[in-house]
Amino acid sequence: MLTLLNLGNGVPAANDTIPTVKYARAIIIHYAKKIGKRFAQILIRHPLLHSVTTHLTNRIARPASPDAPWIFARTACLGNDVLRLSFRDIQIFHLQKGRIDTLYLYLAQTARKTMSQIPWSIYFSMHRKDVWGLVDQQNTRLGRKVSAPQFILIDSYSELTDQKFSPINGGYQFYANFTDVKPSNFLHQKLRSEGLIDLDGVLCHYNHFLRTVLERWGRIPVFLMEYPTDLETRAKFIDRAMIIRAIYLELEQSWPDVKFLQSSGAAVGPNGREEHQGQVFPYHYREDYYEEMAESLAKEFNAQPDLQPRT
Repeated sequence: MLTLLNLGNGVPAANDTIPTVKYARAIIIHYAKKIGKRFAQILIRHPLLHSVTTHLTNRIARPASPDAPWIFARTACLGNDVLRLSFRDIQIFHLQKGRIDTLYLYLAQTARKTMSQIPWSIYFSMHRKDVWGLVDQQNTRLGRKVSAPQFILIDSYSELTDQKFSPINGGYQFYANFTDVKPSNFLHQKLRSEGLIDLDGVLCHYNHFLRTVLERWGRIPVFLMEYPTDLETRAKFIDRAMIIRAIYLELEQSWPDVKFLQSSGAAVGPNGREEHQGQVFPYHYREDYYEEMAESLAKEFNAQPDLQPRT
């Protein structure tokens, strides 16, 4: 007979009060737990597991029931942080890289049949593994019977920087930044980049999307936000941002339910933590800018008349 004792490091020791078999089993369980814990720590850090959890999260990132209040958000960091500060308790159907030339397809009742799925194998084509979740997110589909969202929020990042990628032989497409994808894919002719969206056609794409919203849900508020270029130094993207701003102003004039949310005009500073680390990204801003835009969104939403959207 043996008894389990604790030697101080979690390893059980033995005496003569319980069977040897039980002691051996306890030792095995102890070390299995230690090995399992270490394996779990390694696995949790692995980007593939991150992609799996993102994949599963995306599959359930939709209104919990047909009548539950929700928000349709095509937003990157700017819109995400604004919603975090202003509407954190409402469920969000989120697409970060659903570029406007195909965004209307997500509203179509036949989206599940007409939109090709992006395969899991694209994970291995990504240079930035953390971006895979945003690529797989483009496989998410709205339920057919969901009620109209409280509002739609769109920021300008996808039209500003996202490129379209597709395999050489066709079949599907996805959006990402050019540097998100491994260069070897192009060298070996596995994928091709179709480049940034042509801004000459963006106004038509937005009008098509807004008409699709009207047909499916009736009149609901649509809020647009731009990415300031205060921290941007590349002329190409500064010019693109100016064109997108002009498009947003025109949409606001043309559609009564569209509101272009603009800042007070004060200079936008860099993200404090990134600035401290010497790694300033031109589209991550100081917290006070997000707070200003969150207040603007909440104010404009609360000021909206009862549009009585179609259910």
